[in-house]
Amino acid sequence: MEGEACSGSFFRRCMPYIAMILLQFGYAGMIIIAKVSLNQGMNHYVLVVYKHVFATAAIAPFAFVIEREVRPKIAFLTFMQMFTLGLLGPVIDQNLYFAGLKFTTPTYACAISNLLPAMTFVMAAIFRMEKLDIRKLRCQAKVIGTVVMVAGAILMALYKGQVINFFWSKNMHHPKTHVPENTNDSSEKDWVKGSILVMISTFSWACFFILQCEKGKDLWICPIYYDVDPSEVRHQTGAFGVALAKHEQIRSKEKVQKWRLALRQAADLSGWHFIQQGFVSGTSAVVTFVVEHKFSVWSIGWDMNLLSAAYAGIVCSGIAYYVQGVVMQRKGPVFVTAFNPLLMLIVVIMDSFIFAGNIYLGGTIPESMWMIITQQLSTLRTFITRKTKGLFVWTYSDFNEELLSVIPNAHYYRRGTYDLKKIVEYAKNKDFISIIVVHTNRREPAHGLEITYHKSSLVGIRTNEGELLEMVEFKFLATNLSHNTYTMEFLFFSTELIFLLLSLLLFLYLYLHSHTQKHNKGFKIYPLVGALPDFLINRHRFLEWTTHVLRDCPTNTSVFFRPGKVHGIITANPDNVEHMLKTNFENYPKGERFISLLQDFLGRGIFNSDGELWKVQRKTASYEFNTKSLRNFVMENVTVHLDTRLLPIFSKASETDNILDLQDLLERFSFDNICKLAFNVDPDCLRGDSTTGAEFMKAFEDAALMSSGRFMCILPIWFKIKKLLNFGTERRLRESINTVHAFADKIIKFRMEAKDPNNHNQDLLSRFIGTPDASPEFLRDIVISFILAGRDTTSSALSWLFWILSSRPNVQKKILDEIETVRSRRSGELSRAKFAYEELKEMHYLHAAISETMRLYPPVPVDTKECLYDDVLPDGTVIKKDWFLTYHTYAMGRMENVWGKDCCEFKPERWLENGVYCAESPFRFPVFHAGPRMCLGKDMAYIQMKSIAACVMERFEIEAVDKDTCPEHLLSLTLRMKGGLPVKVRARTTRDATCAATASVFT
Repeated sequence: MEGEACSGSFFRRCMPYIAMILLQFGYAGMIIIAKVSLNQGMNHYVLVVYKHVFATAAIAPFAFVIEREVRPKIAFLTFMQMFTLGLLGPVIDQNLYFAGLKFTTPTYACAISNLLPAMTFVMAAIFRMEKLDIRKLRCQAKVIGTVVMVAGAILMALYKGQVINFFWSKNMHHPKTHVPENTNDSSEKDWVKGSILVMISTFSWACFFILQCEKGKDLWICPIYYDVDPSEVRHQTGAFGVALAKHEQIRSKEKVQKWRLALRQAADLSGWHFIQQGFVSGTSAVVTFVVEHKFSVWSIGWDMNLLSAAYAGIVCSGIAYYVQGVVMQRKGPVFVTAFNPLLMLIVVIMDSFIFAGNIYLGGTIPESMWMIITQQLSTLRTFITRKTKGLFVWTYSDFNEELLSVIPNAHYYRRGTYDLKKIVEYAKNKDFISIIVVHTNRREPAHGLEITYHKSSLVGIRTNEGELLEMVEFKFLATNLSHNTYTMEFLFFSTELIFLLLSLLLFLYLYLHSHTQKHNKGFKIYPLVGALPDFLINRHRFLEWTTHVLRDCPTNTSVFFRPGKVHGIITANPDNVEHMLKTNFENYPKGERFISLLQDFLGRGIFNSDGELWKVQRKTASYEFNTKSLRNFVMENVTVHLDTRLLPIFSKASETDNILDLQDLLERFSFDNICKLAFNVDPDCLRGDSTTGAEFMKAFEDAALMSSGRFMCILPIWFKIKKLLNFGTERRLRESINTVHAFADKIIKFRMEAKDPNNHNQDLLSRFIGTPDASPEFLRDIVISFILAGRDTTSSALSWLFWILSSRPNVQKKILDEIETVRSRRSGELSRAKFAYEELKEMHYLHAAISETMRLYPPVPVDTKECLYDDVLPDGTVIKKDWFLTYHTYAMGRMENVWGKDCCEFKPERWLENGVYCAESPFRFPVFHAGPRMCLGKDMAYIQMKSIAACVMERFEIEAVDKDTCPEHLLSLTLRMKGGLPVKVRARTTRDATCAATASVFT
């Protein structure tokens, strides 16, 4: 029992510290989320309005229900005071702050807002609300800290200085791109503008505090009587009031209840805050309507804008204010403000991780100096005072022993007449004043003494003449403290110092960890979060980042781990690939994690299934892919679509000099082609005559992109939450999937109605319709899977091929020479007739160029399996049950130990031996997968790609608009180009071929 009491007591003492630490994370989250929302286009005026609306809604239950008996009456003067404070503080301050945040970064907005103590101190000194004695160390520290902070703020606004590169930020910047010169000037102007806005915001907030203190004097000055009725006291605040309430409990329960109500009213918690929030919400709305006349700016959905407003209002303007008020009652305002450095630290780290924000030298030094000078000296002095001298209590009359029993180490005087000035001077010289308590009862006059309680936690003792004798720090220890109190205070005496030490230890650990990682190659694995920090920084360039890491590993294999049970191995080692795809195939199925992420989109189709279900689909499909009739059908179908659809578009573009998006054209061409081939349905999407086909294409692209995005979620559970609440990308995914399913169902219905016993084997879908237990859902999954395989893979490979050839005229010439050689072998046929299957087989150099393209830019750059049982890979890497195993096809094409030192060069000759194409091991080149799951349509894909490339190149010269810059990757389920592939088309002539040959000599 005693142990439980001790642990409970320890927990209660730790609660203020825990609460303040959590509050700093809450405030930091608000800044980061608000920045994300502002970057996405949310109006900052509207954000402030919604923020206070949510805050009002959050506080209303406390104000109307819990504190219904103590809500203050609102007189006209009080109304105007609260209106002025609400306009000056939350309205002006927060509008300017969020406007400044939009132009700067979370780190700088947070740093500049720390001018608040300096501005408040200067204004308090000007209005004589702060006693400034330059001879005292504390005052010297305040003056020096103020000068340093103001100078630092100006330095931050006008001069950034050099970038401070953290160990985690070396790879977080985007590749360099061309930026117009005036963009830099505009950025600098926005930076200065944002800094000034945040400074003005901070000044407004300081004015709010000064005005609040000045207007509240009447509420905080009160004559203290020994047995006064609470109804005669306007407000009684602080721990002193708690002690009085305890003292009154001895005399009258009724009075105790009144004291408690009075104290709750005076605590300035939800009752007063709710009224102020109401004024703020209304005022903010008026301001927003005046500035922004469009009603469209008020529209927000279930997205980041709603989250930022709700989070800022409920957490930071509702819960945080209430918790902060409670903590301030128990520990005082110095304790509350001591945690500001932690907020700054959290924001810096989150800004660096999430926004890849730069930290500049210009803002680091003054910010650090301010925190050290002001915070450390203040907290250290408070600790020394309370630790060594205890509490000094002076009473002017009989003082109840019960009250004194709750004040350990108290010094007090009993009856007598004393010179107040001498007592104050004596106590000050002895340096043990934390509070002076002056008591009298109603029968003995107070001799004109009154105590002033300020929210800044100062106690002033005034005489009849109003002379301010002394201002001393108010710091009252909680009641019923044990002898362990001072031990606890020693442990927590300097919050900032502890944070500083912890930060240094963390930095040293990570610094040493990073050095050991240089010797232990692979993904950086941090405690608890694994590779998450680097993953967040590099997920926009996931393929390049992982390729770089695997290239530095001795076996091109590394362990990868991040929160959410995402634990596994990524490899670019051919031996490991052969082990997982062939040698130990049964131990590496797709796995439940992979299947579940794609099931909404692909269902249980052949690319998203395991076991018997996969075997049935593969067996059925293999019958069709191995028939000669399918090959002939492919050749005929591709030729017709080329002659009647794709080539006419190129011809028209060459005449009008229009720019085409080649990637989009090839995707639509492949879509028409696969639909005709697999389902005997013609959507006619390439010519744009089918609205349904165009809608399906757009929905299919979106569904593929958002489904693959699930693999990139920070935490896997996040997409499940969005799916459950139906908002964000999951809502758009559901809408896209509905469109895809409707199109697939339409195809199935058409084929089932048109089923003919004489030609039911002419297409792939008809074969599956004839299988037993072919449900509509099963057939729909088949349709979607084969559209994905036939449309996205071939179009991806051809898009990258034409981009590469655009900057390599020598390779183009060799392909054209090969086509001309094949043409020359004909006798008595038209030179422009379609290519036969045997002729396409003779185009070895074109075949090599396509393979080399897919080696560097594979249509499916990564593929993942799941380990069923613990295993050891051929390179010695241990893999555990339920871990994922990903083979990185994109990285494999860039490994020197696989393809040689010229692995990053485009070199079709590496595939040729004496001019004849030689296939590589599928485990070195797993573009079409390998082992039992080898792609059934590999030969058909090469036929299509060679036929399209040969026909287009023979007739037209394709020139990429930006042929010297690699298109940005769009990592969907396949490797696409972000923004498409803009090209110019020119009809080829004999002279063009000659020019190309001449150009190749100089290349």
